[in-house]
Amino acid sequence: MSRESVMQYLLRKSFIFYLVVIESSFIFISYPQNFDPSYSIPVFEYISIENGLPDYGVTCIFQDYLGYLWLGTQNGLVKYDGYSLKVFQTDKNNPGSLSNTEIAEIFEDADKTLWIGTMNGLNKFNRADES
Repeated sequence: MSRESVMQYLLRKSFIFYLVVIESSFIFISYPQNFDPSYSIPVFEYISIENGLPDYGVTCIFQDYLGYLWLGTQNGLVKYDGYSLKVFQTDKNNPGSLSNTEIAEIFEDADKTLWIGTMNGLNKFNRADES
């Protein structure tokens, strides 16, 4: 077999490999809903000030072990259950409220305690009375 015929053979083989492997992978990547009956298109929900968000400046996002989504904003802490928002802010008449409304970080430790880092210190969230 000549060198040219070997090269043509290898080119044909690599082209067939390309068609079978590479092109078929694009079909799976581009159209997964055609192959998986449980596939659903993700739906994005827009949450705004009109929905109760205290500020557009969201500084951090955290999902706790119960599935709640917590949003730290520049004007308070938000608990989102997938349907409604509950806002926590500083209340000078309530010593159990947040030390500052500007939220920097949200964290949950191994004991499932939620910690809220504000610009004025660290706050331990009490799930029982939500303070």
